[in-house]
Amino acid sequence: MSTQERSQVRPLNALVRDPRGLRMQSKEVEGTPLPGDTACAGVDDSKAKTGDIGAKIYGFFAYEHTGAPDRPLNIDTPYKTGAHASIINGPGIILVCKTTTAAAKGQILEAGANGTLTPHTTGTPLAVAEETVNEAGKILVRSLI
Repeated sequence: MSTQERSQVRPLNALVRDPRGLRMQSKEVEGTPLPGDTACAGVDDSKAKTGDIGAKIYGFFAYEHTGAPDRPLNIDTPYKTGAHASIINGPGIILVCKTTTAAAKGQILEAGANGTLTPHTTGTPLAVAEETVNEAGKILVRSLI
């Protein structure tokens, strides 16, 4: 099986499929974001919160890169307010996020509501869909940030 074919398989209870080029920061969590949500600045530079439409997104809430004491039970469990989460980014990394609608493989995505991604219209391009999904839900993407 080629690398390209393997990259289309979602990881099990993890977010990152391909970590080459991964950059990471540790931030105190504001609110209760889910792993894979987009991240933007909180009340100061040491904090991060769930990204939203129009927010300056600088990464994604990680799961497997967050220390065990602060890591949620699984990727469908939110972080607790005050936990220290890893925020990851890096052009080319492949990870699992959430989309608000259907998306086609190769489609450019931007920030949607509540930490999700949505098809690009006028916002900042954040990721490219690595698979086609027919409804809102989890999607494998390649980061552009």
